[in-house]
Amino acid sequence: MDSLGRYTLTEMEQRVRRELGDATLTVNTSTGVESASPVYPSQLYSNTDIDEALNYSMVNAFLEMCVDHEDIFAQTTYISVSANQMVYALPVNMIKLRWLKIKPASYALSSIRPDQWQPLVYYDENLSNGVQDEFAGAESTYRREGNNIVLNWIPQQSNSSGIMINSVNLPPELVNPSDVVQSQFARPLQNFMVYDAAVHLGDTREAQVPPELKEQRQRAHDLLMMNVDNALQPVSVQLYSGRLVKRTYSGRW
Repeated sequence: MDSLGRYTLTEMEQRVRRELGDATLTVNTSTGVESASPVYPSQLYSNTDIDEALNYSMVNAFLEMCVDHEDIFAQTTYISVSANQMVYALPVNMIKLRWLKIKPASYALSSIRPDQWQPLVYYDENLSNGVQDEFAGAESTYRREGNNIVLNWIPQQSNSSGIMINSVNLPPELVNPSDVVQSQFARPLQNFMVYDAAVHLGDTREAQVPPELKEQRQRAHDLLMMNVDNALQPVSVQLYSGRLVKRTYSGRW
């Protein structure tokens, strides 16, 4: 377990085995301490089987958490623009592109103000007619091809970290023994993953899964989703407007 209370992959493997009753332990009868490493009495569940079940559970739970809550899981990354290059790859683990912005090439990422970023607008009409050129800001549009964005103009100069990407990305899979869940709500998420993986493995091996274990999985799932639903509770009304009137406007008091 790390300093944030997240289980390592090895620790989650052990917890899954315990829930499946697939770990025989030697316990000191005086202190209650486990005095020997666990012995696995069956060959039904390898570490590879458990790892696959845990990762399957993590991805499915993450996708469910993101429904109607993408703003909680959104991340910001940057793409550097190269002169004469129009095509740029989006993050390979991206599941939703929320928006793109571009900055003037003359500004450094460390000094540009938030209001100096300009939105990149999605524009996918027939460019051969030249209709796009009739609009102001035509050099701030793009279209999407697969997991790439294609600028609708040819950049004349390089722009370091010139495009800001706001997207929802899947957390990395658990592969190494010391890996931990790299996601928000990691602690309730990992609890659900343990129960869900145990039930999944028990069912696929035709083992008798106790109803109590399925009830624990359902409870862990409900608590996880309750945490996500309760995560964003603004203390004031959030105002969305395309036009705001200044305080000095002559028509105001």
